[in-house]
Amino acid sequence: MQIEKITGLAKYSLFLLCTLWASAGNALELPGHLNWVNRVQLSTAVPGVVDSVLVAPGDQVKQGGVLLKLEDKTFRLQLAGLSAQVNKLKVIYDEAQRELDRANELYDRTLLSDHELQVIKNNFASAEADLDFSKSKLAQAKVDFDYSHLKAPFDAIILSRFAEKGMVVRPDLKPQPLIEVASLGRMLAEAVLNADERQQLNPGQEAQVVIDGVSYKGIVRFISLEPIDTAKASYKLQVQFDTGSKLFPAGKQVKIKL
Repeated sequence: MQIEKITGLAKYSLFLLCTLWASAGNALELPGHLNWVNRVQLSTAVPGVVDSVLVAPGDQVKQGGVLLKLEDKTFRLQLAGLSAQVNKLKVIYDEAQRELDRANELYDRTLLSDHELQVIKNNFASAEADLDFSKSKLAQAKVDFDYSHLKAPFDAIILSRFAEKGMVVRPDLKPQPLIEVASLGRMLAEAVLNADERQQLNPGQEAQVVIDGVSYKGIVRFISLEPIDTAKASYKLQVQFDTGSKLFPAGKQVKIKL
């Protein structure tokens, strides 16, 4: 009986060892390289002449930070002219409102004809439409002025600068990249999978990126559905991870553990 117990325990221990060995065998360690997250080239939405470029490659900026400014004299003159126009039309609108109020009172006392009342209503509607239209043009001018300041769409690192003072920007004719940025504090580790490795992985699962012996926790963000190389049946893998305050160059060789 004692021998049977020992034999059973030995078999169970062997089973656990085999299970652990099989699990270890399923773990993947892949060579990879680093790439940027949200790499985008920025330009202004309005035409103009570059007045100043406030960043250089390698700079770190917060979301909303100004990267570049266009000469704003034209924008300011437009704002001033439209603001004056709105103020003028507001006076006309207020007077038309008072005239309509008086006309309604006279009409209620049968001292004003239907036609006369309708003429005054038409004058008020015209004044109201003119004011609303002018306000919309002023609002658009404010948007254009804001667009003349190129801002970081997110916390970013500056990758490239294509603009210099005096450069003419015409986005209506041809979009011109002025500044290139990528997300700050996040990167991608990219690797190539074979078909068998592709079957073991799913987007969203945890991963580790090892850089110079230091591990960073990451998430599988992307696995290509179609092979990037049909002959080799290879697939693209992307693992996104936070770098914290560390800065690493794109292309740096790393290890990805899954």
